[in-house]
Amino acid sequence: MTKQPIRVLHDLHWLTRGGIETWLMNLLRHFRNEEVHFDFAVCNSSFYDEEAKSYGSNVHIVSHPFHFRRFLHDMRKVMRIGRYDVLHCHRPEHGGYLAKIAKELLIPCRINHAHNTRWARGNQSLLSLLRYWRYRLIGQPACASHSTRLLATSWKSGHYWFGKMFDVADKATPLYCGIPLSPYEAVWDSSIRQSLLEHFGLRSDAIVVGSVGSLDRPKNYEFLLRVFAELARRNQHYTLVIAGEGDQRHGLEALVRSLNLEARIRLPGICTNIPELACRLFDVFTLTSRFEGFGLAVVEAAAAGLHTVCSDVLPQDLLSAIPNDVTPLSLNAPLSVWADALEDGIKHRRTPLEGVETIRQTPFSIENSAAALVDVYCRDIEAAK
Repeated sequence: MTKQPIRVLHDLHWLTRGGIETWLMNLLRHFRNEEVHFDFAVCNSSFYDEEAKSYGSNVHIVSHPFHFRRFLHDMRKVMRIGRYDVLHCHRPEHGGYLAKIAKELLIPCRINHAHNTRWARGNQSLLSLLRYWRYRLIGQPACASHSTRLLATSWKSGHYWFGKMFDVADKATPLYCGIPLSPYEAVWDSSIRQSLLEHFGLRSDAIVVGSVGSLDRPKNYEFLLRVFAELARRNQHYTLVIAGEGDQRHGLEALVRSLNLEARIRLPGICTNIPELACRLFDVFTLTSRFEGFGLAVVEAAAAGLHTVCSDVLPQDLLSAIPNDVTPLSLNAPLSVWADALEDGIKHRRTPLEGVETIRQTPFSIENSAAALVDVYCRDIEAAK
């Protein structure tokens, strides 16, 4: 008799090109719904929906949590008809309520998963503060009471969302996101680099500082532009490419013009060939975030053989796993210190094959991440029998 896959319902906002969603899609491609079957409950249609459906996943559109009673009603209906073994919530703000419903429906494995270290991406509006305190007073205890497992992308994010509960060893643990390594197993090819330089309108002898992320306040790209302005004064060959899109684009473009660096900075928007850019185009990587739950882009950079100069807000779980591939700095450090570190990082560029072997030995490959997740699912399902 063929063993049935573990049936999992993931609760998240949408399947866009964000860090959480990309990790889940990498897992889906890895499992192909054979060992583990993924369904998704989302509030909006988005980029990955059709690919997920092509693997046999259901993508359920439910009400937004702002319409709280309707949202809970929709989620109860999805859980009741889905015959799920696992409810995996990626939004702990209301995950405790969903875990309670799943418990009533006898779903054996009920997970709340913390992915960041700031509330509402740092939004300080009155509504955000009210939501924050509602979660602390009601939602957080509900997570503890009704979840069988509390997961987090790092110890730091776990403590932010779950507090002292995250130190309860039998119920809480970090679960690290992973990346597929095959796209980074590249052999250096100067002709491909030249075509990429031409594509971005860069000179053939350019030295490229790269970054990948949303053009929004948490990523702190206005700081990076000022760091690069310091670096650009030192050498005419330095250029900067930031791949991503977001609501701060116009402000960043204005800052580029005010710094008179239009010829040396590129903001190409969302790029679908990040492994190629990391392996073939970038000479050093940087991440100047104000806060990070994990920092998966740093893992991708290391797999490509790149040294990363990053803000010291990244979790110690990541920094200590690849210490030779990162230079963490305070955002209060002088711009000249950041520029010095980037110049030093360029000298430490390795081959992608070396980078892949480094990441293969960490929890951050998709194979290791998937194995750890399956182990959590199986242990909780077995414990409920």
